[in-house]
Amino acid sequence: MALAAFLNYLQVERRLAPVTCAAYACDLNQFAAFLAGVPLSCAEASHLQRFVADLRRANLRSSTLNRKVGSLRSFYQFLQRTGEIELDPSVGLARPASPPRRSPVLSVEQVQRLLKMPDVGTPVGLCDLTLIVSLYATGLRAAELLASNCEDIDFERSKWRLTGSRSLPLDGQLHRQLANYVRLARPLLLSNRQDPALFVAHGKRLGVRSLQIRLAHYGIGPGPRVTPQVLRNSYAAHLLAGGADLNVVQVLLGHQSAVATRNYSPLAAERLRRVYDQAHPRSRLSRSDP
Repeated sequence: MALAAFLNYLQVERRLAPVTCAAYACDLNQFAAFLAGVPLSCAEASHLQRFVADLRRANLRSSTLNRKVGSLRSFYQFLQRTGEIELDPSVGLARPASPPRRSPVLSVEQVQRLLKMPDVGTPVGLCDLTLIVSLYATGLRAAELLASNCEDIDFERSKWRLTGSRSLPLDGQLHRQLANYVRLARPLLLSNRQDPALFVAHGKRLGVRSLQIRLAHYGIGPGPRVTPQVLRNSYAAHLLAGGADLNVVQVLLGHQSAVATRNYSPLAAERLRRVYDQAHPRSRLSRSDP
């Protein structure tokens, strides 16, 4: 009776989808079978703990285990709220922690293949390659990249100026790539010569959605789809794998705490450049233009 009342509550009052209600019913029927004759309304905390321990030993996926624990907690909270039981035996029954999700990244070999895909004999292809090189060599967010203007690239000091006082170092390959793009491709892609935008398409500043579509065009086989975020993830992962300090990578990515902001002095900037040169895979790739 208790289970029927609970499922009716889910369907009528909470208006959950039939498939969700069926999942609750499956989980609670499984627990009822585990109780071997003990009514669901008479279960004690020790019963729930042993049941969850058995589920853990069954090596279920974390999402499945979390759902089953959630079903138990919702059911017994309902019974207590409706007066069917006095004490909720699921109190203290914690949901198992889900393993952290790993951000998708490209391997160094996949990045090398990606860099060879754009047709640099066309203005659009040269622009695409420059976009890819820029995202992977700086870890910039798509919005930061596309908000940049030509004047933000300091070729003399090999720096990319961003908002506020933040700037990122340009490695030799990125320096050459940007210079080639600005000299050879950008003038052909502009409709208004006064437009300050660094990256343009169809005569105007390139948008985030257009960037995503253009990157998705370059498939590299098995592995994550090429997106601005995947290139940013890959930048960070490859720096860390190369031995870069986590705090330095946080600064390079723009995840700046107050301490990191205060420490962003000329001396700190030079240290960022040394760490980048030592840790980023691009410093180990060919020194010729990609």
